[in-house]
Amino acid sequence: MAEELQNLLDKIYAEGVQKANADAEKIISAAKEEAKSIVAGAKLEADDIRARAQESAASLQQRAESAVRQASRDILLQLKAELEKRLRAAVSGAAKEALTPQLMAQIISDFAKAGPDAEISVLCPERDVEALQTALYSSLGRSFAKQPKVFADASIEGGMEVSLRDGEFFFDFTVPAVTELVGELVGERIAALLEK
Repeated sequence: MAEELQNLLDKIYAEGVQKANADAEKIISAAKEEAKSIVAGAKLEADDIRARAQESAASLQQRAESAVRQASRDILLQLKAELEKRLRAAVSGAAKEALTPQLMAQIISDFAKAGPDAEISVLCPERDVEALQTALYSSLGRSFAKQPKVFADASIEGGMEVSLRDGEFFFDFTVPAVTELVGELVGERIAALLEK
């Protein structure tokens, strides 16, 4: 009986150990699966974080490049505007100095060669009327059938406006017109240089 009891105890022990081993295997296997799942989840989360960080960095770089391009355009536009402003001031000053009654008389004299029968009317600043008339009469003499008429116009700061054949032809040689013309020509060249 003692032997049977021992066999029964050995059998119960063996079954208990087997069951404990099987339960341990299940727990270990479940723990390994859970660990794999956690590692896979962590890997996915890390990949997602890395992808978002790369997207954010790329977006930040694009915004920075765009801001630099915009700032560069703004600087070039400001530089162009300042250059044009200074150019117009310089041209305007030079035009005021250059558009003397003698030069204006020479321009009108050139018109006389093209059409001596034309009636010419000239508008100029009041300060230049007498000098322009003197220069015209001395340089043209009897070149015209009718002497050019010179009138003062308070709105003209310098230069002149010339009208041929009762306004059929009109030429604007005022300081603002000359400044605008030269400014556009030179301004286009400056703009082309700045765009390079």
